[in-house]
Amino acid sequence: MAKKKKKKGSVISLILLAVIAFGGFWIYNILTETVQLKENKKYTYFYIKRSDTYNDVLRNLSKENIIEDSHDFDWLATKMGLDKQINIHAGRYRIINGMTMRQVINLIKYNKQENVKLHYIPQQIRDLEEFIEYTSQRLDIRAEDLDDYLKDEKKLADNFNLDPDNSFALLVTVTY
Repeated sequence: MAKKKKKKGSVISLILLAVIAFGGFWIYNILTETVQLKENKKYTYFYIKRSDTYNDVLRNLSKENIIEDSHDFDWLATKMGLDKQINIHAGRYRIINGMTMRQVINLIKYNKQENVKLHYIPQQIRDLEEFIEYTSQRLDIRAEDLDDYLKDEKKLADNFNLDPDNSFALLVTVTY
């Protein structure tokens, strides 16, 4: 009877050890899984809109072939608390070929986005409407909001010492 209990205990111990080993191997694979961009690109940009939720980000990362396994990414992102963030930071994120999923999650979680460069060329942007259209497209700002801001005398005066009549005239050929 004692031998049967001993054998039964060792079998349970082996099964438990196998489960722990498998779980550890699975977690290790998730933590070391890397982004493999198509066409041997060195990097790509991933855009998050202001209205995007965690599920939108997850779906878009998969749709744009940045992550291969959305279930593993979701599991790790949930463990790292990305799914609980009240708002996902909108912006442009540079995803480098070979990054781990953890690094991608940290980019988004800690808002480590790539700067957006604006090139204003007066020959191409001749009036306020063209300026608003160009800027709103590149910065994910509603054109109406930007137009309202540029017409608000108080905000322009308080923040930039400008008024609606001279604010557009200060635009010079430069990269911002």
